[in-house]
Amino acid sequence: PTADAITVFRTMMIGSSSTVTTAAVAVVICIFLTLPGVVQPARILCVFPSPSRSHVLVGQALLKGLAERGHEVTMVSPFKLSKPVANYREVIIPVDDYTSKMTKEFLEKPPNILKTLPVMMIKMMETAKQMVNDPKFVALKSEQFDVVINGVFVADFILGYGAHFQAPTVVLWTAGLTKITADLVGNPRAVSAVPHIMLGPQDSMVPVVARLKNFMVSCIENLVGLYSWYHQKAFYEEAFPQDRYPSYDAVRKNVSLVLLNTHFSHAGPRPYLQNVVEVGGLQIKTKPDPLPQDIQEWLDGSEHGAIYFCLGSNLKSKDL
Repeated sequence: PTADAITVFRTMMIGSSSTVTTAAVAVVICIFLTLPGVVQPARILCVFPSPSRSHVLVGQALLKGLAERGHEVTMVSPFKLSKPVANYREVIIPVDDYTSKMTKEFLEKPPNILKTLPVMMIKMMETAKQMVNDPKFVALKSEQFDVVINGVFVADFILGYGAHFQAPTVVLWTAGLTKITADLVGNPRAVSAVPHIMLGPQDSMVPVVARLKNFMVSCIENLVGLYSWYHQKAFYEEAFPQDRYPSYDAVRKNVSLVLLNTHFSHAGPRPYLQNVVEVGGLQIKTKPDPLPQDIQEWLDGSEHGAIYFCLGSNLKSKDL
C-alpha cells in the first residue's frame, strides 16, 4: 500500500478509537447519575438540662426531624416523648423541678428581679451539673458522636462536650438573641439601632428616650453576663479539668451554629450572622394531632365557643 493509504487508515482508526472512548465515558457518567445518592448518617447528641418542658419541646422537634432523615440521635433530657421514634434514643434523667415553685412565688408576690435572677441562674447551672454527673450520662462519654447540640438557657458550661467528643458544637438557645448568645459567634448587637429582645419590637429607635432605655437595658445585661461568666467558669473547670480540655473561653468561641427559639414575625427583624438562625415554631406540626374524643365532643357542643387558658409548662394547677 502507498504511504497515503496508510496515513488515511491510521486516521480512521484513531478517530474510531476516540469515538469509542467518548461513548464509554458518557455511558459511565450516565450510570453514576442514575445511582441512588449515598448518605452517611451522623451520630448526634443533644444535651438539654432544663426542668421546663416548653424548652425541651423545641429540641425534641429538631431531633425528631433529624431522626426521620436517617440520622442516629440521642436526646438527654428530663422529658420523654409521647411516642417512640425510629433512630431516636432517649436518655431520661430527672432533675429538680424548681421552676414551679419560683413561678408560684412570682404570682403570690411581686418578684425582686435583682434577687430572683441570680438565684435562678445558679439553679439552672446546678440542674445542668446534676444531669451531666448522672451515671447514665457519664456512660455516654465513652461513645463517639459527630455533632453535639447543647440546649441552653443559662448553663452554657456544657459547651465543653463538643471538645470532649471532638465534634462541631451547635447551640439551641431557648429564647431570642442575647449578649451571652451573641458572644458565642461574634454577632453584633447594634445597641444604637436594634431594640433589646426584652423590650419587644419597636416601631423606631429614633427617639432619644428609646435609645437611652435600650442602652440601659444592654448595660444591665452586660453586668448579668459578667456574673454568669464568673460562675459558669467555675462549673466548667470542675466538669472539664484544664489539663485535659480547652479553657471555658475557648469553647465559647468554638460554636459552629446558633439556633434561636424566636421568629421575626413577633420579635421583629434583627441582623444575624449566617450561622445564627431563627427556628421559632419548629415544634408546631403541619398537621396537628387530633384532640382526645371527649374534649373534641365538648368543644363541638359548646354553643358559644370556648376560652383556652394556658398557664404554660412551669406552673401546674396543683400549685395554685
